[in-house]
Amino acid sequence: MENGSTETSHTSQSLNKRFALLSIAGVFLVFYFVEWFAGNPEARFQLIDFAFAIFFTIAVFFWCQLDARERGISVGTGFGIALLILSPVALMYYFFRSRGFKGGLVAIGWMLLFALAIILASSIEVIILSLFSDRLGFFKDMQLPK
Repeated sequence: MENGSTETSHTSQSLNKRFALLSIAGVFLVFYFVEWFAGNPEARFQLIDFAFAIFFTIAVFFWCQLDARERGISVGTGFGIALLILSPVALMYYFFRSRGFKGGLVAIGWMLLFALAIILASSIEVIILSLFSDRLGFFKDMQLPK
């Protein structure tokens, strides 16, 4: 009976970690959509960038908390502060601390692959949104019927 509840707990934590990763990807996609929607004023972009950085850091911290709980380790308040100030360095430190040297390298590889996938998805989104609003000028010669 105990084995079943442990398995259910592990499955629940894995689903939460997937949700956290999807949230990180979602933050990127929403960020570029809002940036496109807001237009060009610099002040709006700075506010959007700041909000993006906050939400991204919270999502990464949430994922780290879930991963640490799954691995039976704890991350303290100092880690949260380090993640806020030096996010990539703190995340790599966490990978090595929680997985050892070899596992840390593997986790960094997965992190880079995930980042590449997010960049690719965001780039596709920006291209589609740019085509939609014709900011690239592809359809400037076309006149819409009146």
